[in-house]
Amino acid sequence: MIAQGLQQLTQLVRDSDVIRQHELEDHPDIAFFTYRGDVKLVELPPLPRTHFVSSIGSLVEATKGFGKHGCPVWVSFSDVIALIDDEVNPDFQGRRSANICLSLKPSPIWNALVVATKAHSQQDLVDLLRHDFSDAMISPKLLDKVRQLKFSSQREEQGSFQQQNIEMGKKVAAQVAGSSEIPEAVSIEFEPFPSISEELEGFHVEIVCSVFVHIEKATISINPLPGQIDAAKVNSTAVVAAVLKKQLEDNLILLGKP
Repeated sequence: MIAQGLQQLTQLVRDSDVIRQHELEDHPDIAFFTYRGDVKLVELPPLPRTHFVSSIGSLVEATKGFGKHGCPVWVSFSDVIALIDDEVNPDFQGRRSANICLSLKPSPIWNALVVATKAHSQQDLVDLLRHDFSDAMISPKLLDKVRQLKFSSQREEQGSFQQQNIEMGKKVAAQVAGSSEIPEAVSIEFEPFPSISEELEGFHVEIVCSVFVHIEKATISINPLPGQIDAAKVNSTAVVAAVLKKQLEDNLILLGKP
């Protein structure tokens, strides 16, 4: 069967100047490389595989014993990946590429901070603070103060008619009661990775935000100060790396993606 496949491929690519790779459905461990009519049969190494864990402790236990000085561990904001060699058949020196992955599952509050930057009606912002920020500590307290806001507007119209000219004027005066109670800035504190918060010893990030009341449009927005979110993400990643380093002293802990 393989010999027939070689003959067919040779005929198809005899005049081709491009190196092509062809795989057989029934033989995932074999590939054909063709170039100018020549066909080379190559035995492929086993595919890498990923083992998933759900905590820092389980990742630490899984990585122990791989390599003389421990396997390298990469830490990013989204996951932790330990690169290991996995035991397989002796045809490939008993090793194959594999890794152990811990998904960090960032808090949904990270996304809520982005949503909060948009201009919201009073009720929409109340709902956002009540629901999306329910697990965050906001100081000074903001929810009740937003509820107490009262937007109002007064409309004046003027009109004059002349023989060949019509003039209309419109004026809207917007007012808001209770805006003086709204703080100019708030601090939003939360756990960056709730699923492993105990292993991070209760570590919290703090984001300082400006609060803007748009009187004419009767909307409110909450905007993190420039650089606050990026700095908090870097700090959160560094804390995870530091916890890993305490438990994997012989491993190389790296920041980023492998």
